[in-house]
Amino acid sequence: MAREWMDVFHLSFNTILLLEQVQLGWQLEKELRIALRANPVVEWYFRHKCPQTNEWLDGFMANDGR
Repeated sequence: MAREWMDVFHLSFNTILLLEQVQLGWQLEKELRIALRANPVVEWYFRHKCPQTNEWLDGFMANDGR
C-alpha cells in the first residue's frame, strides 16, 4: 500500500498508540527505529499490545534492523 494516501504531517507520533493489534503485527519499517528510540513509551506499547513482535523488536532495536 502506498504511504502517501493521507497527509500525517500534522498528527502527533503518539497517534500510533491508536493502532490495533493486527496493525502492530505488520512488518515495521527500519526508519521506525529512530522514532521508537525517541518515544520509548511507544515501544513499550508495541511490546504489550502485540507481544508476538517482542523477539523481532529486540533485534530491531539492538542493531540496524537486519
